[in-house]
Amino acid sequence: MKPLHNRLVVKRLDSAAETSFGFILETEPIDECSVIAIGPDVKDVKVGETIILSRNVGQAVKHDDEWVTVITEDDVLAIIERE
Repeated sequence: MKPLHNRLVVKRLDSAAETSFGFILETEPIDECSVIAIGPDVKDVKVGETIILSRNVGQAVKHDDEWVTVITEDDVLAIIERE
């Protein structure tokens, strides 16, 4: 998938946690995403980075049997820097 203009394709990260007994616990909705593809006009975000989004933004799309979200660069609140 090749986004146009200032759009990004992102994959939302899981918010569920599993206990040692195998129970799945739903946690607070997570707004962290991994960037999969960027359009030619995106300036500050790179493929592979983890970002934080505004809530309830973007368009969910099924691509290659998995759900991704198409957003604009303006929807990005921060880039998470891991050490």
